[in-house]
Amino acid sequence: MEDPMLLPDQAPSSPEAPVVPAGPIPRLAKSGPLGHLSEFRDNPLAVLQRAFRTHGDLVTIDLVRSALLVSHPDGVKHVLQDRHTNYGRPFFYRRMKRLVGNGLLTNDTSSWLSQRRLASPAFHRKRIASLQGRMVARTHETIARVQDLRTSVDMAEEMVRLTLGIAGDTLFSIDLLEQAKEVGEAAAEALRITNARGNQIVLWPQAMPTPQNVRFGRVKAVLDNVVADVIAERRKSGPRDDLLQMFMDAEDQDTGERMNDQQLKDEVLTMLLAGHETTAHALSWGLMLLSRHPEVVGRMRAELDAQSPHRDPDAATVMGLETTRRVVHEVLRLYPSAWLISREALDDDVIMGQPIKKGTDVLMSPWLVHRHPQFWPNPEAFLPDRFSPEQSEGRHRMAWLPFAAGPRMCVGSNFALMEMMTILPMLVRALEFELVPGYVIDPEPTITLRPRHGIEMNVRRFQPN
Repeated sequence: MEDPMLLPDQAPSSPEAPVVPAGPIPRLAKSGPLGHLSEFRDNPLAVLQRAFRTHGDLVTIDLVRSALLVSHPDGVKHVLQDRHTNYGRPFFYRRMKRLVGNGLLTNDTSSWLSQRRLASPAFHRKRIASLQGRMVARTHETIARVQDLRTSVDMAEEMVRLTLGIAGDTLFSIDLLEQAKEVGEAAAEALRITNARGNQIVLWPQAMPTPQNVRFGRVKAVLDNVVADVIAERRKSGPRDDLLQMFMDAEDQDTGERMNDQQLKDEVLTMLLAGHETTAHALSWGLMLLSRHPEVVGRMRAELDAQSPHRDPDAATVMGLETTRRVVHEVLRLYPSAWLISREALDDDVIMGQPIKKGTDVLMSPWLVHRHPQFWPNPEAFLPDRFSPEQSEGRHRMAWLPFAAGPRMCVGSNFALMEMMTILPMLVRALEFELVPGYVIDPEPTITLRPRHGIEMNVRRFQPN
């Protein structure tokens, strides 16, 4: 659900021409008997970057199956928007159903549109604005907890705790903090295993007690029990003012249908995972980047103090924090939680002048697209002002897609952006953050892009001069 007040104001096309091979689509040289699969399991970002740097905007790589890597926004737009009906969810999403069922993320049947219509009202901009005060309250709790600690703090863990608390408040009107560690660890492990399953040639049946299946069954039970308890409690307690209630009450305007119990469970689990995991990691990356750029932090503080002196920012104030908006968009450019998007061609097609066969797996990596040198000068640098109106003018709209694009663009994008734009300025106004010297920052691309070893920081109260 796109919101022009939050998403970048960019033109729909770009003058740069894609690097398209004149002959057949090149294939990345195999790195082993299984193609690139072994290396991809260990370091997928390195494989994708090498493929792009070696062969440009279209290249075939050999994974579980051969896949076409598309790195130019023109090709991304073709697959995700212009010809989206020809590109379905590939086998990886089918394997994800063991974790989240048939929710919006994984559903690839005719019922998807009805599901989308039922879920979309819960994420309307005005609805999210009404929940922003709960984000503020939970952020104050985090500030109070970490500001006086005399030891370093894993801010990645703290951000999971914070966003899980916000998810409990806004999704379910319950306090999940007592379960935060258990749920956070279960979610992380479930996503790791699901990601590993996506790169396995042979899958053992879930009933077979392999070590992987046993671990997955344990963490999946934790998540399922949380969701089941929440729904059961709501049916007993009656209506509340939250997103779960909107899901339960929503009706398709065309058919009058509501979510059945299984659909409700699948959607709630999907939203619980997506509603805290991705935003927590983005916030963690943001704090890491800001700790290295005190001049940007100073601008954020000055802007918030000018627009909201001596009080917490409300939703309207957050919408007007231009420096913070640029920071958030730059964080999501450099560290997109959804670092890989995949589709399968349902029929023969042509992408950027190249014929594509039915059944072809198509990969699009926001990690690569967000670093494409034709659209992002000095792409590895943290430069929030590249999202100023002047620098954004004429940039391809599909050059920035942390929430994917087209009809299947993330339904919770506005929620995530409001959350980040509320939390980050509050944290930097109240606190100073310093990475522990020598601490290794290592992106771990599972289903989401998370910091493998956390973000260990020294935190202290900010003392203005």
